[in-house]
Amino acid sequence: LTGVTAQFGKAVDRLIVSSDSVVRQSSQFNLGRGADLADLDGVIRSGSIDLGSDRDTDRVVLGNRRQIKGELTIRNFGPSDVLQIGEREYSGLDLRSKELKGIGVTFQEHLFCDV
Repeated sequence: LTGVTAQFGKAVDRLIVSSDSVVRQSSQFNLGRGADLADLDGVIRSGSIDLGSDRDTDRVVLGNRRQIKGELTIRNFGPSDVLQIGEREYSGLDLRSKELKGIGVTFQEHLFCDV
């Protein structure tokens, strides 16, 4: 997937990137509102996922950290959203105090005031 920009709607969305795919050249996926799933099995060279500015629980799933060959940016991460890498799960609260190599996260700061 080279230079892709994909916009999803307000319903529950699923983004699936198969293991034989490569995400590169700043591909962007905007999942919008709703409880969404981004299941990324391919190699990530450069891309971003916007989880949408909402209170719904979104999940980003990576098979393992070796998939990240460049930078993956996850935007609008909320307190109840989950980043799963292999068997390990990170909540928004976990990620606010932990940096993961190759993964940049921006948060919905206004929602963390309620936690």
